[in-house]
Amino acid sequence: MDVDLFKSINDQFGHETGDAVLCRIADLLRRFEREVCIAGRMGGEEFVVAISGLTSFALAQFAERVRNELAALDHGDATRNRAVTVSIGVAEGTTRTRFQRLYSAADRALYDAKRAGRNMVIFSSGLPDPQSREQAERDQFSFRWPRRKA
Repeated sequence: MDVDLFKSINDQFGHETGDAVLCRIADLLRRFEREVCIAGRMGGEEFVVAISGLTSFALAQFAERVRNELAALDHGDATRNRAVTVSIGVAEGTTRTRFQRLYSAADRALYDAKRAGRNMVIFSSGLPDPQSREQAERDQFSFRWPRRKA
């Protein structure tokens, strides 16, 4: 995932504000981390979330939830209440899929999301062959969303 129009945040509000925005995004992503989900900053304004054990449908729901929650983050006066959104590229694989292949496919989907208008989730079209895809979906389980504290 990549923060949309991040350079304009740095240019308009300063690098200190840009850093604060990135920290708030990282804090939110940290809430999603579980045994089957890790998140990290790849550099600049780009983050990666790796998650296992989801069906395609659950993965789409997860990605949309992340996108929506990041868009709803309140950055307050620091950005003069400007909305900060992300574009997300998603790639699916199996335990045998190399990280570089997944990363490249997700990166292509991310740029498709940017070209299509930003603030959206796009799935990579590079899917595993049907037999391994069927096996992967049989092996997947439902993701249980963490309960929000009131």
